[in-house]
Amino acid sequence: AKRGHVINTGKVLRGAPWQIVIFSLGMYLVVYGLRNAGLTEYLSSVLNVLADKGLWAATFGTGFLTAFL
Repeated sequence: AKRGHVINTGKVLRGAPWQIVIFSLGMYLVVYGLRNAGLTEYLSSVLNVLADKGLWAATFGTGFLTAFL
């Protein structure tokens, strides 16, 4: 495969709006905390059950889970 150019992370962070950087770090911390608490596996199993029940159940269930979190 063709190798692309290397992206300078520091340059990207300096050029990005600070609100986006803070939001991204916050989301990372939330997901990391959920994983440490063991909730990511539980939430994935809930989402799998909802997906098995159809599109509407998955859509509304995901919305309710997101609002709850």
